[in-house]
Amino acid sequence: MVVVCGRRHGMIANLTRWVRFGPARDGERDAERRIRDVEAAYFAATVAGTRIADAFAAGSSAYAANGFDSDEWRNHHQGGAAGYNGRDPRATPAVPDLVQLGQAFAWNPTAPGAKIEDTVLVTADGIDVLTADEAWPTVTVGGVRRPVELQN
Repeated sequence: MVVVCGRRHGMIANLTRWVRFGPARDGERDAERRIRDVEAAYFAATVAGTRIADAFAAGSSAYAANGFDSDEWRNHHQGGAAGYNGRDPRATPAVPDLVQLGQAFAWNPTAPGAKIEDTVLVTADGIDVLTADEAWPTVTVGGVRRPVELQN
């Protein structure tokens, strides 16, 4: 797993990618698929005018809906608005801020053996992934191209 947090013109961008050197163990591919579905719930709820706390709740509740422990979200921060700090602010159930059109987010759903993260922009048409690499293998989840592990 490679996690990158970089700063350009002051703004911090975040991404996570996986590279596999050998065959997947039982359940790993399934966990990766399910964590992408959790992320899709965060993305679907990250709409201009929505409270960040509500987007957070939608993504956090997706853990149980996708076969993870219902409290899995408590084991690692889930990300939030991206900006000039690592998360600006980090999403929690108490963050009252509203999602803004043109605002960047980096959700960070994580479970044992599975993690996904990209920096995205909230647009009128949905989520635009800012940290995508056209050469990296992807699948489409909820209408958004998402990275899968690179098999080496």
